[in-house]
Amino acid sequence: MNQKGISSIVIILIIIGVFVIAGGVWYWQSQKEKPVACTQDTKLCPDGSYVSRTGPNCEFAACPEAKDETANWKTYRNEEYGFEVKYPNDWQITEDRQSGVMNIISFRGVPGSPGDNLSIAFMPNQGGITIDEWWAEKSKNSDFKKTGETKIAGRKALELNIPETVPPAFDRAEGSRYIFISQDRDGSIFQITISWLTKDLTNQILSTFKFLR
Repeated sequence: MNQKGISSIVIILIIIGVFVIAGGVWYWQSQKEKPVACTQDTKLCPDGSYVSRTGPNCEFAACPEAKDETANWKTYRNEEYGFEVKYPNDWQITEDRQSGVMNIISFRGVPGSPGDNLSIAFMPNQGGITIDEWWAEKSKNSDFKKTGETKIAGRKALELNIPETVPPAFDRAEGSRYIFISQDRDGSIFQITISWLTKDLTNQILSTFKFLR
């Protein structure tokens, strides 16, 4: 084969190679830009909203950043009984000692809403009994009704209620809600009494409750 024939073959091979490379680049680029079909499932966010899957990896979109409504509230701290709790800035606090038998801290709502309040009472050592033992005895002669169990600041709490004869106000807790917490240190009992607060406000206040020991 002469030199001219060899040159022609080389040129043809080069042209074919260019087309192959160009085709490969085009195919890779088209696959990269091809939209991904994600499943339609959703995830519930802490604020109650939902987010869906998105992006090339079909990951859930980020939830909206939760706003801390209690961030600028005032903080009440009690070293004697070892706890702290936040409360709205326009609320008022009163403290009442009943001959050393019970100490009551009352957090009351704005003037003109005398029914809106939360109080925390401290009943001294109950003889080392558990909160369930305390309730088993208390329930024998009490109008309280146990409505459930929960945890506040990591400690077990009983949710109790006294049925009210007056219909509850719109979007408010049903009557007065009483929550009792046993204190691990010496068996004392925390009694948290919630009267006519909205459920959202009740949960916000209780979420700030902390034990100091």
